[in-house]
Amino acid sequence: MHSRISGAVLAGGQSRRMGQDKALLRLHGITLLERSIRTLQPVVNRIVVAGGLDGRYTVPGITTIGDPIPGCGPLGGILAALEESSADAVCILACDLPFVTTDLLRLLATTEPAVPLVVPRTGDDLQPLCGRYAVSLKAALRQYLLQGGRTVMDFVATQRHACTSLGPDHPVYHPHLLANLNTDEDLRNAEEYCASESIFP
Repeated sequence: MHSRISGAVLAGGQSRRMGQDKALLRLHGITLLERSIRTLQPVVNRIVVAGGLDGRYTVPGITTIGDPIPGCGPLGGILAALEESSADAVCILACDLPFVTTDLLRLLATTEPAVPLVVPRTGDDLQPLCGRYAVSLKAALRQYLLQGGRTVMDFVATQRHACTSLGPDHPVYHPHLLANLNTDEDLRNAEEYCASESIFP
């Protein structure tokens, strides 16, 4: 698995509702950026941070890359990761998804190998900012962005993809698996959840 798949943490977003850089927020003692890197490391052979070339993100051994087409939101970061990678595919993880687990990423990395794009779903919620994207998608994604496309879900819909459905009976499921943090209240609730469930070491 390691030799054919790399990883990318999506950071550098505008974080309008949070009011500060989400990647640098601390949850249960470490930053969201550091937590995402730790979650990815057992699954991939190399990790980059996509977004933010202004020195905000300094993690030893981790390269930060900029968006090749500025102003494209998370899709710009995904394109950067695909164009930078020498692997067959990239495991993408947005830094504001702190409850995604290594087990989930490992599942996405090995599910439906013939399909270029695999994303998780819980109930009706699809989360395209946690998924396995084949490097071969980079030309289609660049064209989509150059034509003005900006919506991750719309891009996913244009490509062959598989959805890994995760219900309460699935071994990697937990209730907040795909929850993202957008507000101060979300962060407070996440801290309370971490403390009550002891899901992080």
